[in-house]
Amino acid sequence: GSVPVTVRNTPYITVENPTICVGASASVKANIYINGSTYNWGGSGSGQTITVNPTVTTEYKVTATDPFGCSVEGKSTVMVKAKPIVQINPSVIKSVCDDVRSINLEATPIGGMFYGTNVTFATFYPKVSQIGMFMVYYTYNESGNNGCSGTDSIEINVKSCKVTTAINNIEGVSQITTYPNPFNNQFNIEIVVKENTNIQLSLLELSGKIVEIKNPELYQGINSVRFETGSIAAGSYILKVSKGNESMSIPIVKQ
Repeated sequence: GSVPVTVRNTPYITVENPTICVGASASVKANIYINGSTYNWGGSGSGQTITVNPTVTTEYKVTATDPFGCSVEGKSTVMVKAKPIVQINPSVIKSVCDDVRSINLEATPIGGMFYGTNVTFATFYPKVSQIGMFMVYYTYNESGNNGCSGTDSIEINVKSCKVTTAINNIEGVSQITTYPNPFNNQFNIEIVVKENTNIQLSLLELSGKIVEIKNPELYQGINSVRFETGSIAAGSYILKVSKGNESMSIPIVKQ
């Protein structure tokens, strides 16, 4: 007589090969697409999915057996890499005058998110902040929840750069405010006068050498004058305010 023999094909197996960062765990899944199959990962566990925590790139072997006793082997390589170095660009300004409209923020790796008080996308807005210290944070997460993430933060000092000087020795002039001080490519002067008048504003080097002179016509109340200073060297200067024989000097600094 004869005995019928059924020859079954060896099951087809697929095994995931995840990538994680140091300190993270990985879920590794095998599948032979046959209900009721068993999976043996040796000393790493059993079941279709195992969770492992390797500190270096590691290979895991699995034997899958279907309900008919047919087995197939597979292997998974869990790639372990270093955590990304998450850093806000050190060149980001950390001290700023409260009249500055915005500061652009940069960080690496790109693709993360900035957040904090008065932070929108990758911009910090000092002008809408109160004077004080403000924390700015940057968080980076790779896709896949693989532990490749990190956070960095900086503190930005929003300060008043207005220097207000009460004037007692120039007739008709009650107050002068310079801002920002220190300044970069320009600075502004607000002059409060009691009546319409003319004064002379002289920007001087410490040696007394004249950099620029302005002779604004002022009207009762608050008046504004601007000096463009992009072409002068960084350092200390004197703003001399004169009217007739009366004068006073205000120290200012270019950064």
